[in-house]
Order: sequence, then C-alpha cells, then structure tokens
Amino acid sequence: MTRLDADRRSLLLIQFFWTARESGVGRNKFSPSLTYCFVTPMVNLLLTMNLRKAVGFALWFFVIPGSAIFAETLIHTKVSAVDAEARTLSLEANPEGGLDAGVVARVNPGDVAIGYAGRPVQGRLLESGGAWRLETIWPEDPVLVQTMNDVNTQLRRDTATRGRRMVRVQGDQMPQFALWDEQGNLRQGRDFRGKFIILNFIFSRCPVPTMCPANTTRMARLQREMEERGWSDQVELVSITLDPEYDTPGVLNYYGSSRGIDLGNFTFLTGPKPVVDDLLKQFGILTIEKDGTIDHTMATLIIDANGKIQHRKDGSRWSVEDFLSRLEAML
Repeated sequence: MTRLDADRRSLLLIQFFWTARESGVGRNKFSPSLTYCFVTPMVNLLLTMNLRKAVGFALWFFVIPGSAIFAETLIHTKVSAVDAEARTLSLEANPEGGLDAGVVARVNPGDVAIGYAGRPVQGRLLESGGAWRLETIWPEDPVLVQTMNDVNTQLRRDTATRGRRMVRVQGDQMPQFALWDEQGNLRQGRDFRGKFIILNFIFSRCPVPTMCPANTTRMARLQREMEERGWSDQVELVSITLDPEYDTPGVLNYYGSSRGIDLGNFTFLTGPKPVVDDLLKQFGILTIEKDGTIDHTMATLIIDANGKIQHRKDGSRWSVEDFLSRLEAML
C-alpha cells in the first residue's frame, strides 16, 4: 500500500466522521467521548482496507437509516420507575426537556442504586440501534437547585473577599456550602453540625495508587476502627471530589460501595465545578489538569462538632492511628 493510498483513506475517514458528527439526527449529536474511543481504531482499520471496503465500512458505521450510532441528547426528565435487576430507569416524556417520548434507559450501577424514582433529573441520553443509555445523571429538583445556588452564591462572595486569608487554617470555621451527596441528596455544610468530620478531597479516576486510592483505603479503615470503638454516630467521614464534571452522585455511589465503604456515615460530595473550585481554594488544595488527569495536593482535616478546624494534615501520608488518637482526645 502506497503512502498516497493511506492518505486517501485517512481523509475519507475524516470526511465521513466530520459529516456525521455535524449533521447528527434531529437535535442529536454524536457523543465526543464515544466517538473519540472509535476514531483511532477506525483509522488503523481503514488503512488496512482497500478503498472500496473503506467506503463501505464508513457508510455502514455512520449512515444507518432512521438513526445514528451513539446519538446523544441532553435531556431533562423525571424518573417514573427503577428496575434494579435490569439496571434501567424508566424516563417520562418531556418534549420541552428534549425527550419527545418516554424511554427505558440502561444506567450505571451507582445510578440504579440511587434510583431517582419520582425525581426530576438531567443527563446525557445515548441511543444506539434502538437501545438507550442515560449517563452523567444529576438531580434537578428546582427547589433544591435554587437552595444550592443561594448557599453557594454566599460561598462565592466569601471566596472573593478573603484575600490573603484565603486558606482556612486550624481554628477557622468550615465554610458553608451546598453539594450533592452520593445518594443524590442536597447536603449543606451545616448539616454536619453536631458531629466531628474527617474531611479530604479525592477523585474517582485518580491513577496514582499512593494518592486518592490510598487515602480512600485509609479513610475506610478509619471508619471500621471508629465503628469498633462505638464512634460511628459521633464522626462523619466526608470526601469532596476534585473532578465534579465526571464524578456525578452515581459515580461516587459506586466508587464508595465497590470499596466496601459503609455509606451510613461516609459521605461523598460533588456538584457544580465553580463551587468545588471555591472549596479547593479555601482549603488550600492545588490542582492542575495534565495529561488527561488531575495533579493535586492533598490534605486531611479534623473538624469539630461546631464546625471549627481542629487539625490539618497536609500531604497524602497520614496515620490512621494518629487520627484515632486525636479523635479520642476530642470526643
């Protein structure tokens, strides 16, 4: 095969991909995440084909009568029923929200664990060959969303005015905020008053074993040790995501449950990125997006029942025994 042949076939793929991506079907557009997964392998495949086969393959992949592969729509709807065994949610029709007819969509394990029955949600609805899948699901109760916005507007103002005292240190109060937990419920900082809090920041896709995975394992061990000491009702473990655009409530639900964590007194929090960014600034956590992941610093804090920071351990290495000893002296 000559270089010219290879160039012609590559250009052919790009032409078909771009046309299909831009045209879609109706309001639907191709999912960038899904199409990205196929571009490279399709290029390699087309380069091994003759021109006739390449054209046929591209037509087969992109031009299917009446539908598009991996067509995607952002929808706003209400969940009418949950089938845990089939791992599906039944979604009500809502033409104004982008869903002309009710559908049954497969969802991720964490989303089906939450269920969302009877609750309004938004998400990315993907269709492939008549099968539906709902991803990136967020709660969308208008009253709760308004409450979240009101609370976090105050957080934004506080962050903007703190100046040199941006980072909260030992003796400072925990800032007030509102985020979604791993059950899709709205949680405010004040909800944790009356309990001690062990707080850290992680994200589910963290690829460095000594960072988020090790810290979540340590938090899980701390939870078990506290249960043996009868402290479960007095202490809440809280992990706030560094990657809220990916870590939906369902993703965090599965992240916790798949690691054997008891979600009874271990809360994972996520929400709008600007809100998480404000909290990162106020807790002095630095992040930078690099090579498709997030490089970040770490800190683990003990916050007392009145919301005051009592201890801060910077870095990814901290001792369960040390935190148990400190908690014992404070409880």
